[in-house]
Amino acid sequence: MKRNKLTGMLLILLAAVFIAGTGITPVKADHGPKPSIEVTVKNAPAYKYVTILEKEKGSASNNSVLKVENLEKEAVREYLKNFSYDGYKTYVLISDIELREHGQGDTYSFGYFVPNPFKVLVIADDGTVYISPELAQKEYNCETEYDVKAGTLTENLAGKTVKRIVYILCCFVLTIGLELLIFMLFRYPFTKPNLICFFAINIITQLGLNIFLAYSNGGYGMLGIYTAVEIVIAVVEGIFFANTLKDSLGYKSKAKGFMFGIVANLFSYAAGFLISLVVRGTWGWL
Repeated sequence: MKRNKLTGMLLILLAAVFIAGTGITPVKADHGPKPSIEVTVKNAPAYKYVTILEKEKGSASNNSVLKVENLEKEAVREYLKNFSYDGYKTYVLISDIELREHGQGDTYSFGYFVPNPFKVLVIADDGTVYISPELAQKEYNCETEYDVKAGTLTENLAGKTVKRIVYILCCFVLTIGLELLIFMLFRYPFTKPNLICFFAINIITQLGLNIFLAYSNGGYGMLGIYTAVEIVIAVVEGIFFANTLKDSLGYKSKAKGFMFGIVANLFSYAAGFLISLVVRGTWGWL
């Protein structure tokens, strides 16, 4: 009866994490967090349009004239379609130019496989074209400020450290909580040697993994790396638990200990992935 209760608690907890990951984050055919660039324009003359530039592949084209004669949107798109300057061209998402028109604010967002490095292009009301210096983004969700007058493009990194610490601690606490529930399902007693072994290996593996993930750039490549590292951790923990954990009678069952390590890491892997979807994809924290 007690074991059935624990199983129910574990399933409810996993269901809650799953709902948080799939319900909060919009579902798309290419579901997953996407890198983004946020540009805030400051100290600029009256301007009409903003876009970003990406590096040209192959040999660079001749530099375009930094002046737009016709400021109608379609005419500007045509100008940008053939734009090239110092080895950079207009960023095109699939087949469409990511052109932002100046409205109420001075902050503009670009997402979905954004270029890195990149430049910002601003078109003033008189048709003059301003281009920022090159910037290689450090953060997955990059927040930048383009000071047109000073001619600088900087990335805002303030506050990221605190967010990362919160993210690491939340993921680590969730991992420990899930694995302790599974620990109880496998009917391991909470003896001092068992708990020392449990926390020691998790501090090394899971805390280390979450620190690595918090400082990674995310994306689809990271999913493969995350999966590979989790497989290695699951095997390492399985071997470790097989040789250290003892049941209530003081016996070590290598098969049981190894299976506990695999199952515990399978659940923590799923929970960690869903948390990453929410944190990176919806909240844009990291």
